[in-house]
Amino acid sequence: MHEAAQTKMLKARMELVLDHPFFANLALRLEFREDPTCRTAWADGQTLGYNPIYIDALPLEKVKG
Repeated sequence: MHEAAQTKMLKARMELVLDHPFFANLALRLEFREDPTCRTAWADGQTLGYNPIYIDALPLEKVKG
């Protein structure tokens, strides 16, 4: 498990709560799952999968997007 990527994902979601409550409401329902087999990230309505290496390379503002 990549702690830095998970922490960045949690921080991005937390900032969404403050900055964009509508989108935060949607994001709070998603379960995070590391997925090193994907290139970037994906969502299926229940899960938000992400490649931890990709997330580590992004600035926080891009992760929030």
